[in-house]
Order: sequence, then structure tokens, then C-alpha cells
Amino acid sequence: MAPPHELHGSLDEMLSPEALSRLEGRTVTSVRRQPFTTPYGGVSGNQFLAVQTAADDGQTRSYVVKRTAPAWDIIMRITGDTACREMLVWQHGLLDRLPSEVGHTVVAGAVDGAGWALLLRDISDQMHPSQRWPSPGWAPLSARELAVFLDALAALHERYWEDTALLDPKLGLCDLPWLYASFSPDTVRREAASPHGLAAILREGWQQFGRLAAPDLVRLVRRLQADTSPLCSALRRYPSTLVHGDPNCKNFGIELAPVPRILLLDWQLVTRAPPAVDLAFFLSLFSAVVPASNEDVIEQYRDRLAARLGDRYDDRWWRPQLDLALLGHFLRFGALLLARMTGHEDPAVREHYRSELAWWTARALAGAAWL
Repeated sequence: MAPPHELHGSLDEMLSPEALSRLEGRTVTSVRRQPFTTPYGGVSGNQFLAVQTAADDGQTRSYVVKRTAPAWDIIMRITGDTACREMLVWQHGLLDRLPSEVGHTVVAGAVDGAGWALLLRDISDQMHPSQRWPSPGWAPLSARELAVFLDALAALHERYWEDTALLDPKLGLCDLPWLYASFSPDTVRREAASPHGLAAILREGWQQFGRLAAPDLVRLVRRLQADTSPLCSALRRYPSTLVHGDPNCKNFGIELAPVPRILLLDWQLVTRAPPAVDLAFFLSLFSAVVPASNEDVIEQYRDRLAARLGDRYDDRWWRPQLDLALLGHFLRFGALLLARMTGHEDPAVREHYRSELAWWTARALAGAAWL
């Protein structure tokens, strides 16, 4: 059976007036493309184009093209992605089933030489200024915006709760061992020749971690970096769902009307895992821009997930999967935390991450009890 969404044979075919006319349901008379640079940064190394269509109705529409391939996408390489999983989950219809509280931006896809190209709706106007932190012009999430985001995560996780469709290998979901080894010292060594700045940040961060973190945390993290199987096996004991894998403060847009929802970008790390795997990532990347403590955010999300799951929710699995997810996320986030704590030019940022290290140390050590 053919997948719900067919790929175009090339980037030029996807961006032809004929293809875009079929996509938009109107007669596209011109297509303009130019290089695109996101103001919010990014770590993958991908190439982007800004695309604008015009039609005989006088209206223009804007898109962004993401061109990705293992040759230049470091995230693909370090997570074992050889088939473009963010394309696959769209192509095979998984994203068509998202709840109303969550949207995606993929509208078409194409084979692009040795890689792939995704045509995305341009949601620049819906990107939140929290993504600029700590640069000028940033603003925190409001209490309402935080509630919208956490409710959307809970809705996403409830929609795919224990869904056997996630076992389909055609989806190419990121295996947990790849997820938790992705930012490890071994990855740094494999990427030693890479010009990508992420490898240098990780190298410096793990060196600082060995010098500055609590010795028992260093021993625990290094043991799991050498062999992630105890962590992955422990997490698999608990209920699973579709996990975005990267609910980064730079990876979302937000709509408050007519119906509140978030728009999630970059499904590169999408996987099947307990729900707190997403929550842990949210805590690490949003800690400086939300009007609540880490513990308050955890409780807000837990309450929303429990309400949506009803009698499928059980405190007996909530605590262990949370502690394990926080421990696991430190394997991904620890180097970045230490790099920012020691190397950021702003002393307020360094102090923020110093306090975060204390919180994450306690939570990661608690997770070891469930291994």
C-alpha cells in the first residue's frame, strides 16, 4: 500500500508552479526562492530556502524549505537517521493524527539528491520571543502560554498512548539508545573532524562536567554513557507514547486563537518512549523563560496528563518514568549545561545554569534508583 503522502522526485519538481498549484488549490503564477536564515539559530547544519508563491488571485503565500542529508546534518548522523525520520512520520501519515492542540508545518516533501527537502509553512509570525533568550528582545512565556504548551504535550501523549502503530519500522523512529548516546563523549570523538560547532561545545562541556560536577553524578553518567542499555531497558518497563524528542524553545510556534495550540517543528528525534522524555527536554530548554519552577512545571504537566488519561494514569509508573527520563536527559543535556555555566559571556546566564546543575544533579541521582 502506498503511503498517504507521496514524495516529489526532486526539489525543482516540488517547487514548480504546477505542483504548488495542486498543493494550494489555486493557480500559482510565480514562485520565488532565496536563501533563508532563521533568527532563532539551530544546531543541525541544515540548509534552508525561503519560498513565496503568487497566484492570479493576487495573494502571496510563504514557505520555508528545509534541505537535509547526513552529509551536513549532524543530528541525523549522531542519531542513526539514514532515511529522514521527520519526513517518514509525515509521509506515512503519523502526523495526520495529531490532536487539535498540536500542529505541524510539513506540507510536501521531495527527494533532493542524496538527501531530502521538506516544504514547511512559514510560521515566523507565530514564533515566540522566548526563543531569543538571553538576547535582546526576548520575553518569557506567560502563565497562559505555559499552560497551552503543557496541555498540548499532554494531548499529544494521550493521543498515541500505547499505540501499536508506533512499532511500524517504516516510521524510522529514533531508538532510545541512539537518543541517549547522541551527545555523548563517544559522539564527540566520532565527529572530531566535523567543522560543526556543536561538536566543540559538547567536547568542552563534558570536560567541564568531569571537573565541576559532583563525583557520584560523574560516575553515574559515565557508566551510562558507556552502556545505555540499563537506562533504556528500565524506561521500556513503563507505558509509552509518541514523543517529539525535541520540544525545544526554538522549535515551536504558538496560536492562542481561534483555538489554543502549539506548532511543533523539527521532528528529527521523534520516538516511542514514556511521556516524561518530552517533559525532561522541555524543562532543560525552557527553564529560564517560564513563570514557574521546574517542580511546578512537572506538577502542571502531570495534572494535565492524568486528566486526559483517566483510569489509564497510575502514580505507580509516573514517578519512576519521570526520574529515569530526567536521568536520561542529563546524558543529552549535561554537556550543554556545563558549557553555558562556564563559558557564557553573561554572568546571569552562568548563574542560572549553576542553579540548574544543582537541581539536575539531585534528580539524575534519584533516577539511578530505578535502573
